[in-house]
Amino acid sequence: MKTKRTIFTVILLLLISFAYAQNPNITLTDAFPDLTFTSALNLTHSGDGTNRIFVIQIILHDN
Repeated sequence: MKTKRTIFTVILLLLISFAYAQNPNITLTDAFPDLTFTSALNLTHSGDGTNRIFVIQIILHDN
C-alpha cells in the first residue's frame, strides 16, 4: 500500500510541476488541513460549476 501512495505522490508532484511550468502564478493552499485520506482512489470535481470536489476512498472494516 505504501508503494501505491508513493507512486501517487510522485505522479501528483509531476502534474503540479507541469502545471506550474505552464503558469508560474499558481499557488497551492491547504484548504482543509484537518481532512485526511488514507486510501484515496480518485479526486474529481462536480463539473456543474459549484466548485465541489469529490474523493473516492476505500474503507476496509474487519468483521
